[in-house]
Amino acid sequence: MLLAPMIRPADYDWMKRLYPFFFWWLKRLKRRFAESSHDQAFLDFRSQEDPLQHRYISLKWIGAMLKWVKQIEKADPSDDDVLIIQGTGDQTVNWQHNVAQLKRLLPRAQWQVIENARHHLVNESEVYRKEVFLSVDRYLAERQNEGSLKPLK
Repeated sequence: MLLAPMIRPADYDWMKRLYPFFFWWLKRLKRRFAESSHDQAFLDFRSQEDPLQHRYISLKWIGAMLKWVKQIEKADPSDDDVLIIQGTGDQTVNWQHNVAQLKRLLPRAQWQVIENARHHLVNESEVYRKEVFLSVDRYLAERQNEGSLKPLK
């Protein structure tokens, strides 16, 4: 299962143009926390209390991400059967571009598009999160009924 997968980030064009310039002068950029969920308590925790959230983004990380985009967009399609869940309110990834790429890369994928849901799908407000988990449950139940998903021992 892929939840709001990234091929290109929302600011890809900006990053691609400015990265070569910034790389020579800066080691890191101050991070801005996007409105990536409708759950304000989650957003507050992520930006103010979560010790795993860095306040800066390394230029090396941005360079690695730009390299990732080049590689994944040239990758051969996969025959894997996956569920992809994407919200139309996602402003973290360029989801419209990514959908086209993912349909090419994973032609057998099942899709669940959730109107207005943002990027952090499992940390969304209850109405969106409920739809995400229902989609996951349906997908897993189908796989189990087909015999392609074995119960854990």
